Amino acid sequence: MVSSLLYGLAHVTDIVFNLMSLVLIISIALSWFGADPSNQYVRLVRGLSEWLCAPLRPLTSRIGGPFDLAPTVAMLIIVLLQKSIPMYLMRLSYQLQ
Repeated sequence: MVSSLLYGLAHVTDIVFNLMSLVLIISIALSWFGADPSNQYVRLVRGLSEWLCAPLRPLTSRIGGPFDLAPTVAMLIIVLLQKSIPMYLMRLSYQLQ
């Protein structure tokens, strides 16, 4: 029973990390193409991605340069978590069988 729950939780966390990556990529693309900030969909995507990038901006602003590196760092963190957490939950579910 617990192993099945952990197995399902591993898949759910993988899906959540995929969605976070997708939202972040769309937000980056919107900033490249200069999308209208008053558009409701642009505001939705930016709102969903901003909570990922905002805590990283004080750290990445020290690097300097014309680019906002916070989305890149956020993507790296998401990939790291996506590769480790679901795999850990899968292994744990197999051990509990």
